[in-house]
Amino acid sequence: MTDDMIERVMNALRNTLWQHGTQLTRSINEELARAVLQEMRKPTKAMLEAGPPFPYMDEYVWAKMIDTALEEKP
Repeated sequence: MTDDMIERVMNALRNTLWQHGTQLTRSINEELARAVLQEMRKPTKAMLEAGPPFPYMDEYVWAKMIDTALEEKP
């Protein structure tokens, strides 16, 4: 299994869509994966509360983690 987040999201999207009889090109699948991660840049209150306490986790740290995932090349 890959440690690349974009690749992992792409695999999840592909597998879910395949189960419903839909297939996407790799470029569209990657675009969707990036859109999902981009939307996740801003955590919900519940997500922040579930993580470690401030200053270890806050919106900046979360966004930086997502930005790092978005910089990865699948």
